[in-house]
Amino acid sequence: MEPKTIAERSAKLGFPAVAITDRNGLYGVMPFSDAAKAEGVQPIIGTLLAVARPSDIGPAGKTDWLALLAKDEAGYDNLCKLVRRRISTGRSMRTPMFRSRCWKA
Repeated sequence: MEPKTIAERSAKLGFPAVAITDRNGLYGVMPFSDAAKAEGVQPIIGTLLAVARPSDIGPAGKTDWLALLAKDEAGYDNLCKLVRRRISTGRSMRTPMFRSRCWKA
């Protein structure tokens, strides 16, 4: 679905905000943000990062998708850093960049 279509539909349904999440990237962020703002809808920017599932919670080698949404400009900057890190490795889109154990406290 095109960003403009998402923004128009969101406004028609009365949504105050709508999010976009691209897999392992931020490819549609600018057109989406511009379209949402033009329709009076707050854009929420995010990404879906491929995360390797640890063997203790399922089949090893399985990929899960972690949704990350930016709360503010600092959050957006952090998303950009994660995506740049992923792109700089040259890995395929479905190859996990991160292990889920990295997210544990």
